[in-house]
Amino acid sequence: MGGSISVESQPEKGTVFTFSIPFLQAEQSGNTAVSSDMQREDRGLEGKHILAAEDNDINRMIVVSILEEQGCKLTEARDGQEALSAFEASSPGYFDLILMDIQMPVMDGYEATRRIRALPRPDAGNVPIIAMTANAFREDIEKALAADMDDVLTKPLDIKLLFKKVEIIKDREGLL
Repeated sequence: MGGSISVESQPEKGTVFTFSIPFLQAEQSGNTAVSSDMQREDRGLEGKHILAAEDNDINRMIVVSILEEQGCKLTEARDGQEALSAFEASSPGYFDLILMDIQMPVMDGYEATRRIRALPRPDAGNVPIIAMTANAFREDIEKALAADMDDVLTKPLDIKLLFKKVEIIKDREGLL
């Protein structure tokens, strides 16, 4: 491939590893760059209010960062109880989507979803709830759907798949 690697070592001083990798400039065919504004418009998520329930700080930060880049307004919850409380405290119709981790302390995502769905308000039964889980076993997916979640995403999250699932729910439910 035309690269090189070398090692220089001196006792009591340390070792230096050097490598070079040649990269060829890609041929550009037309305008392949898509602006952030176009991406937002295509996904229809700009300005949407999303509740993201995730107990892992890093996972939550990644989800929030990606969705905020798309123009979404995020409310964060660290467990199922916080998610339930945030939903209860919101005005009916405020949240356009809920991303719900399954395994969380205090209250898991299954129970939080069941309690949200049972609330006596018009949006509780139809706000899209997408489960986020590290468990991709069939029984885990069936359990999420049985808890009245609309769909399931496995971790690590594939953001393109998230957008695709949001579009499917949006088309199916006429929501968002």
